[in-house]
Formats: sequence, structure tokens, C-alpha cells
Amino acid sequence: MLVDNKNFREAEHIGDDMLNQADLAMDSKCRSVERTLADGVFTLEKALKLYKVPKETYLTFVAKKHAAKIDTEVNTESVKDRYFSTINIFEKMIYISFSSVIDISAFEKVFADFRKVSAEVENGNILLKEKVTLK
Repeated sequence: MLVDNKNFREAEHIGDDMLNQADLAMDSKCRSVERTLADGVFTLEKALKLYKVPKETYLTFVAKKHAAKIDTEVNTESVKDRYFSTINIFEKMIYISFSSVIDISAFEKVFADFRKVSAEVENGNILLKEKVTLK
């Protein structure tokens, strides 16, 4: 439901409720895909087709879930410390995820870019937001 309802007509309230319900329904489908994969029942492709979930939607669901977990794990008072910890975790995730299937040196440019941006943050050339929200 909208935060400030007084400026909206009934049709707009219904539309808002339907949008939220559609988001909840898709999240529920994504959780079902996740459980199906965890139980080893279907492959990702079959589970997505069965639950009618677009692959990009599911990957975004997984990314948000893991980003929220990472944010909880590295939550410090210092935004800069949180940034550096998160970048370090991303590097390790890339290495762990891909080292068994490709030569990890293929990601050296990505890691170099992480280090370059991190140096810019450290030097104050890139400012960090105090509050980051997951989209």
C-alpha cells in the first residue's frame, strides 16, 4: 500500500496493491525455483520453465538475496570499511565461482578494475553514499 494514500483514487490503490501482489507472487516463484534447485529435483532451466520465471528475474532475486546477506555480514560503522569488505568478498566469489570452469586469469581485468576503483575511493576521488539500498 502507498505510504500517503490521501492523494490517490481507489483505482490507483488497487493498481498499487496488484503490483505488490505481482512482486510477491514472483518472489514466491523464485523461492520455489531455489528450493527445487537445492533439492536437486530439476536443473535451473527446467525449474525456470516449470515455474514460469524469467532467468534474469531469478538471477536478480539471487543477487539481491546474497547482496543483503553480504551487507549484513560486513555491516560496520564505516561506510569505507563496508565497501572494501564487500569488494573483497566479490573478488573471492568470482574466484570460487569460476576457477573450476575457466582460467581465472581471464578475470584479472575485473580484479584490476576493482583495485583501481578502490584506490580512487581510498584517495577520496570517489565518494561513497552513506546509505545504500538494494534495487
